[in-house]
Amino acid sequence: MTRPTPHNLLPAPRSFPGRDAELTALLDLVDAHRVTHLTGPSGIGKTELARVLGHRALADELFPGGVMHLSLEGATGVCSLRGDLGFHLGLDESRPLAESVRGPSILVIWDQMDGVMARLPDVVARFFGEETAQAENLHHLLIHRAPAEGVEAVLALGPLAPDAAVAAFTDHLPDSVSQVPEPGDTALAEVVRVLGGNPFAIRLASRWCRPPRWTNVLPEGLAATADRRPPDMDGPLAAGLALALADLDEPARRLGGILAALPAGIGEPSLFAMFGEDLEKATRLLEQTGLLDTQGERRILPPAVRDAVPAVLGERQAATLWHQAAFYMQQVLTGWRTSFALGQPDESQRFVTREWENLRAVFNSALDRLAAAGMDEEEDARLVMDCGGAMFNVMYGRRMHREGLLWMNTCAAVAERFGDPVDVATFLDFTGLIEVRLGQTEDARAHFEQAVAGYREVNAGVGLGTAAYHLGLLHYQRGEPAVAAPLFEEAVDTLRASKGRGFAGQAGTYLGLIHLGSGNAETAHETLADALELFEEDAQDPWLMLQCRFALAEAAARVGETAQSRIQAGTAVEFLFGTRPKTIATAIPLLLRLTQVYLEMDGRPLLEPFVADLSARVEELRQRRPRPAMAREWRLACEGMDRVAAVVRLMGTAFGPTTADGPEGAEARALLPEAARALDSVSGAMFGAERWVQGHLEAGRT
Repeated sequence: MTRPTPHNLLPAPRSFPGRDAELTALLDLVDAHRVTHLTGPSGIGKTELARVLGHRALADELFPGGVMHLSLEGATGVCSLRGDLGFHLGLDESRPLAESVRGPSILVIWDQMDGVMARLPDVVARFFGEETAQAENLHHLLIHRAPAEGVEAVLALGPLAPDAAVAAFTDHLPDSVSQVPEPGDTALAEVVRVLGGNPFAIRLASRWCRPPRWTNVLPEGLAATADRRPPDMDGPLAAGLALALADLDEPARRLGGILAALPAGIGEPSLFAMFGEDLEKATRLLEQTGLLDTQGERRILPPAVRDAVPAVLGERQAATLWHQAAFYMQQVLTGWRTSFALGQPDESQRFVTREWENLRAVFNSALDRLAAAGMDEEEDARLVMDCGGAMFNVMYGRRMHREGLLWMNTCAAVAERFGDPVDVATFLDFTGLIEVRLGQTEDARAHFEQAVAGYREVNAGVGLGTAAYHLGLLHYQRGEPAVAAPLFEEAVDTLRASKGRGFAGQAGTYLGLIHLGSGNAETAHETLADALELFEEDAQDPWLMLQCRFALAEAAARVGETAQSRIQAGTAVEFLFGTRPKTIATAIPLLLRLTQVYLEMDGRPLLEPFVADLSARVEELRQRRPRPAMAREWRLACEGMDRVAAVVRLMGTAFGPTTADGPEGAEARALLPEAARALDSVSGAMFGAERWVQGHLEAGRT
């Protein structure tokens, strides 16, 4: 069965008259060019044309990699563009675009680009110049109102032709209007002239008609509302908006003002909590006039309406309603943080997908208000920090690293001005984590050190322990265990008595590995046993817990705790073989190291059960029936672990305390090089099994 082409397009509009020629021309442009511009005034139908184009491209299989429609509304100050691409396509921002995007061609529709192009021209020029040139399978359609100058592929969308305008008008008439215009109707011709062929203005005027005849009040209404048109707007669209807005009462205007702040709209349950019994009438009025769209359970204003709201309501009322929308977002953030803290990633993921555009819009709007030094600076600053704190988890987890770094640097600056020391230290710590992912380790070290110092100053336990762990891990990964050890000790001591006990287990594991590497087996055994207890309470990193078990098995063997070593080795192998195939393959070095430790200890009582357990687990793995999508990974895991078991078994025979000097040992030593090469062949020599075996063969019995 053929898999559907991935896309995130909303349904195509039910009626789209008069744009066939433009649709064909635009399809040719996006197919032939890497970057295409679609321009035209507000309400002219750019987004609808792009949506129809997306569905046509899917039907014609022009872009087998998919079609993604991204809205950049609200991305006016802090935006990398790679972040949106990563959010919707699952790309790693720390890698070059050409490495992240491979495979069949993809069409990316970048909608509502005006704010980004006006405020961040350098970002736009660099992204659609240097960066997108690297990814040849990406085609981009940029939608904006401003004329496109100096570009090769551009379609400037103009007004509808008179016949198409009449057809669009008739299509949008309310069902209650039974008498539609006759061809050549002079009154309709005058209406179309006033509306200038603007599809959205035509829709608004058509929806305003009263039964039974379309002409009952419309021409007079357009004349009567001429002095109410929003300033600084295109004339035809302003005429349609003035007409539609004339019918709205105060609740409907308030609903429009709140929705204007949120590009992704609001769910109906949240709106009911705000409006109560007024919601039904307010919603009905906005829908009847054509000012409100419905996407699932969410209510959303078209961009042209959102642009006009401040002019219609006045700056003061618009600002008040913006704060109500911002308060709604803060409530949503509180609920999200609760879900995240309770370990409900599915709900967190739904939140991110639903509110991403709203969060960014509120974040950037609050920044603009701070720059203007408005009356509510502290409230706006708290909103910026709340949004940034929530979105860190999203951006870090979804590898939106460059976008995340922009947000964290911005939040850190706001925290310096308006926050307390914990706010400042938190964003310094977040900044350091993202810089590590981007390979900016020196900057990360400086920010971690500042975060640790800030937390120490106010004795903030959880924050201090977490930042100390991050700084210690950075030094550990840089090969500086002596510097890392006291930081891990501080992290364990601080986090043990807090909600961060899982992180305490992680810090304790690294501390135990440092002691083990320095030959201090007694301290390592004690530290790793303690870390494992903490892990079992809250295993935030299962892979690191697996390393802890293997390391504890080694430490127990070195201090003579044979029974405990066997238990931990068996538990580690059992846990390992219950994970994903890729994790199983990644653990090969841990298995080989424990084999070497048991050989060094002359540990036949340890090695034999370890080999037997490993072989039995491989056989169980081979008997599983994974789903088809995982079949290849399972086959490779079985093959790899089968060869690991063979090498481990031969090593025990070749160098074990009872068989090494006999014919079985000699035969095993003869077979070992080929077995090691076979293991390296399935891992790309990643783990160096052949070198490891050869070292033992050259050194004799170890």
